[in-house]
Amino acid sequence: AVSRLAILPEAERAQVVDGWNATARDYPPGRCLHELIEAQADRTPQAVAVRQDGALLTYAELNARANRLAHHLRTLGVGPDARVAVCLGRSVELVVALVAVLKAGGAYVPLDPGYPGERLAYMLEDCEPAVVISAAELAGRIGAERPGAVLLDMAQPSAWADASAANPEPFAGNEAHLAYVIYTSGSTGRPKAAQVWRRGLQNLLGWYVEDAGLSGEDRVLLLSSHSFDLTQKNIFGPLVVGGCLHLGAEPFDPQRILAQIEAEGITWLNLAPSAFHALIEAGAGVLQRLGTVVLGGEAVQAGRLQQIPSPRPRFINSYGPTECSDVVVWHGLEAELGGYAQGVPLGRPVRNTRLYVLDEHRAPVPIGVVGEIWIGGRCVGAGYLNQPELTDERFMADPFVTVAEGEAPARMYRTGDLGRWLADGTIEYLGRNDFQVKVRGFRIELGEIEAHLAQAADVSDVVVIARESGEGEAKHLVAYYVGEAAAEALRAHAGDGLPSYMVPSAFVRLARLPLTPNGKLDRAALPAPEGDAFVRRGYEAPQGEVEQTLARLWSELLGVAQVGRHDNFFELGGHSLLAVQLVSRLRSEVALELSLSELFDTAS
Repeated sequence: AVSRLAILPEAERAQVVDGWNATARDYPPGRCLHELIEAQADRTPQAVAVRQDGALLTYAELNARANRLAHHLRTLGVGPDARVAVCLGRSVELVVALVAVLKAGGAYVPLDPGYPGERLAYMLEDCEPAVVISAAELAGRIGAERPGAVLLDMAQPSAWADASAANPEPFAGNEAHLAYVIYTSGSTGRPKAAQVWRRGLQNLLGWYVEDAGLSGEDRVLLLSSHSFDLTQKNIFGPLVVGGCLHLGAEPFDPQRILAQIEAEGITWLNLAPSAFHALIEAGAGVLQRLGTVVLGGEAVQAGRLQQIPSPRPRFINSYGPTECSDVVVWHGLEAELGGYAQGVPLGRPVRNTRLYVLDEHRAPVPIGVVGEIWIGGRCVGAGYLNQPELTDERFMADPFVTVAEGEAPARMYRTGDLGRWLADGTIEYLGRNDFQVKVRGFRIELGEIEAHLAQAADVSDVVVIARESGEGEAKHLVAYYVGEAAAEALRAHAGDGLPSYMVPSAFVRLARLPLTPNGKLDRAALPAPEGDAFVRRGYEAPQGEVEQTLARLWSELLGVAQVGRHDNFFELGGHSLLAVQLVSRLRSEVALELSLSELFDTAS
């Protein structure tokens, strides 16, 4: 078929498939993550490894406590790929438990104790852990008795107090086993469990230390839940290089976090841009003390970062899905942030990682052409636990890599994200393919609208969604923003750069965008727009029976309480399907004939 013919010149194909994916780096096999921590404990036994308020844990103490628990876990049957659920709050005990599971050879399943009990119960039932590590006060939330699982209380370590404090003997082929299993949102309404290999986690840490620059001098402040993928590198990263892991207080409190940054000399942060924006608003000056800020999970807005007085921290933009060991692409921002008016690129692949931008036939697209982002390389995980069909749908053989005879075939992961290669070899992110909506018969990528509105004056944060009608059709586009801009000015800005069908009908101003516990945007918490969110043309009451009937019908169809005689049908949320309903009701209720073309041409 014509659609399957090669559309790329050979040289360009070689560039996007291999040239920009030349990321191979030496990877010493045979030494696993926990062995690097053990080696650090030998080098600096009395250095502080973990700090939480007044509690300090040295490298020697961390290693010994984790060793005792690891030996005990092995007596309970924990070995390669055995799952151990860890349901603890952010604490020194949490760090000990995670290191111990890796030492025992198992894969930890991080469960946030703040999750609803029903969600925790589902995860525990689904992952069938050999052991559950928690605390007595959480027993009611996770169930004190679980069939086939042993419950260990980290507050009562007497059960393993007499176990050996020596490093456990590692299992052969450690890197080929699982490191952890993390639950993420699932399209079915139930969370799905992404399984991550130890080799992927260790490759990530190699990038974090050797390329991103995390060192033994750094003090890393952990602010995210251990059930969040970006958290893993922030727990283990400082521990493999001799740095100090500082545990932030819960819940997320900007003023308290700023005080901790100042008091404890924090040098390194990794969090979502929305969460970092909250810190900027609370006290941008304090953030000058940071050395590095790694942002990920959302688009980076350089304008917000410029609110921090110079000299600013070094900023890194990172991108990667849970299914692929977290970060797969990165970009170190230039110190002069003014050069990012068109947005911050995702960047280039991290070590031992391959990025592809493919069309619907899984063929590479030309530079500058939008396609779906696929990920290959050492980072690709093992798929979803207990979901073979979904695994087969998202994880596939990598046709662009030839492996030696006898080796397992290379695999790649389908992200569902849209992007394109730029001429300089960086990837530009353009939104989710499942955030595509249809309004007035046009297919629209919401990310494109968000990127355009973010460039408007006096706008700091912005997100666009499609509000649906009761029948499930997209009713209208709604923009939510933080800033001083007026709705009229935003609409004018949108109209200057976007086709009319991509201009939101409502602009809701918020003090701040709602966040999830992990610091990401909570789309479900965005409020429905009220009357002042719609662009008005100066209210004047409808005159005469026909105008009053039209106003009543508009109000009923559009869900708007008040309609003036100068209001525009489409600016109030109308679209092609609602236009059809309006014409039909005018014909049946008032015997008024109005064509669709007339309505589109004269919408007020």
